[in-house]
Amino acid sequence: MISAFKNMSTAIVLFCFAGFGSGLYAADTWWVDDDWYGKGGDGSEARPFGTIIDATTNANVSADDTIKVMPGIYDKGLHEEDAVKDNATFKLRSRVYLNKKLDIVAVGSKEETHIVGQLCPESEGGNAKYKTGPTAVRGVRVTADAKNSTLSGFTIRDCAASISKTGTSAYWSGSAVTTASALKSFYVIDCVISNSYTYGVGAASYGGTFIQCLISDCKSYDSGSAICNSIALNSVITRCASEKNYNLVAGGESGLINCTVYGNATAKITAANCYNCIFAGNKSVVSKGAELNVETNLSNRAANIYASEGREYANADAALLFAPVMGDYHPLPNSAVLQAGEPKYLGTATVTLPSGLVIRDMDGEVIDLTKDKIAAGAYQRVKTPQFGGVLLTDDVIVDGVQTYGTNLFFATSWPMSVKVETSCYALKVAATKVSEIYMRYPGKNQYVMLTAPCEAGIIQTNVLMSVGGSRYVNANNGSDENSGLENSPYATIQKAIDSMSSSGTRYVVYVAEGDYSVGGGANIADGVTNRIDIGAFRYIKFVATGDRDKTIIRGAAAKNERDPENYPGCGPDAVRCVNYSVSGDYDHSCAFIG
Repeated sequence: MISAFKNMSTAIVLFCFAGFGSGLYAADTWWVDDDWYGKGGDGSEARPFGTIIDATTNANVSADDTIKVMPGIYDKGLHEEDAVKDNATFKLRSRVYLNKKLDIVAVGSKEETHIVGQLCPESEGGNAKYKTGPTAVRGVRVTADAKNSTLSGFTIRDCAASISKTGTSAYWSGSAVTTASALKSFYVIDCVISNSYTYGVGAASYGGTFIQCLISDCKSYDSGSAICNSIALNSVITRCASEKNYNLVAGGESGLINCTVYGNATAKITAANCYNCIFAGNKSVVSKGAELNVETNLSNRAANIYASEGREYANADAALLFAPVMGDYHPLPNSAVLQAGEPKYLGTATVTLPSGLVIRDMDGEVIDLTKDKIAAGAYQRVKTPQFGGVLLTDDVIVDGVQTYGTNLFFATSWPMSVKVETSCYALKVAATKVSEIYMRYPGKNQYVMLTAPCEAGIIQTNVLMSVGGSRYVNANNGSDENSGLENSPYATIQKAIDSMSSSGTRYVVYVAEGDYSVGGGANIADGVTNRIDIGAFRYIKFVATGDRDKTIIRGAAAKNERDPENYPGCGPDAVRCVNYSVSGDYDHSCAFIG
């Protein structure tokens, strides 16, 4: 799952330390390296601790100290607290526990430094859908004594709450990050929070302030599939879902500032402050008759951009983003978000930030707060596509990651492809469009490719059409006596065409490398033989599966007795390469060669 975010920036130093903590320069620095797990390290750079929990709970580590964490997978070590439900005692388990002010910093990048909780399988008494249960492990647990602590440059993933619900919210909310009394003065900076679950509220967090973070693929039963009673600043929230109340963000103490909210199951924001945000590509803003429009209370919602309306992308130009389906949320040069933000909402009037913080975008660039206007959303800098874009119009899985609603991406090279899973659809467009995407291989796992360079910035909207059949052709080892299936290909392309019905079924013809210099059909109207002749209503996609320089459709020249000087080779036995001649309703018959 992390591969979807590889194109994002690596760990960035977001703040200078002058004035950030009065005792910082006198404090100690401790080291953690997962290679030292079980080896008795003392926290020095030469002999680091083996787990983060060893560092945060060590008696020698004092308030205001800094813990530097080497790249690694931190999925060992636990802090356990006793909790009671229905007169039964159980353990509340967390991978990282903070009860004093500490600054925890990843030395490398968030892509290579992971804090990993633990999902509880059904076989161990867990909830089958929400992964909560007795063996579940949270990510980070923060007490009131740890206020003003920071956590910078990590991926926090695969976390779940220990139980479904008790009277104390700290036991069942905030699976990736939870803070005592929804404490906001715990700062999570430049992190990815993903794949976390709760039966309660706040799958990603309960409390805390998230700065320049990506919150993705989190799910809750109750509400707050992303955050609850938390602040998100310059962050992206995507691919989150809740089952009961359909909330993305819940809690009156929550706030979103300069965030991009894209591709979630719903965009319901309950009671939270919301400024300078983009809402685009979310599956729905209305569900089960309840109005979920985020503009419910205009007194605490301002300078936001909306491009979500039901299941449709109401106005693609309103919040034009580069490639959110592939993890890139930059606005484009013609995007309406660029001058929509109010700098004042990034100031202390709306959120309390650590002393010395420098406000940056998700590329690490300082945001100029002296301007009259800034961009809405998590990015400030634009990105220019080299070619056209494709808008996927339904729920799909892209490179193994679930997306909701509409999904947009632009090409930066040609051709460009992503692996897409749907319920067996081909993605096709009319032949007159400047670009297209198509299913390269049949079945559920599909490669969707932007196949033609076209005008930069153009969006191609695609129509889903079910695939009725596919044919395979191989000039080297096929035979027209074969079945045309993948393991029994035809020898000629014309045989594949002739085997198809004209009933409106959509076909894909996969053409292997080879020299296609035999076969064909005669067009009776003009008396010309064609290597490929399409003379009836058919929906066909021809796909060369190998190198196009080695996949040749070859016609044939013939002696021209009537006018050999002006038209040599154009005799009656000549063979044209491709003929597409269908009279009648052209809009309902199309063929592509790619």
